[in-house]
Amino acid sequence: MADIPVPIGAHDIYEEKDFYEQLTKLIANNLYINTWIFKIDDEFNGRGHASLSVDSIKTVIELRKRKV
Repeated sequence: MADIPVPIGAHDIYEEKDFYEQLTKLIANNLYINTWIFKIDDEFNGRGHASLSVDSIKTVIELRKRKV
């Protein structure tokens, strides 16, 4: 309602299966993003941060070719 830009993402994920499902959807719907950043809310001092580069994943490469 406030028309404020927010980053692409997912939240309220508690199960590993749900994490992979949401990540798959995010990647498939945003093929132009090469690196995804993750944050686990119950960690501190940077321990709950990770990144994933998808630009060398075969499926992503194929989907990008089809999208063009």
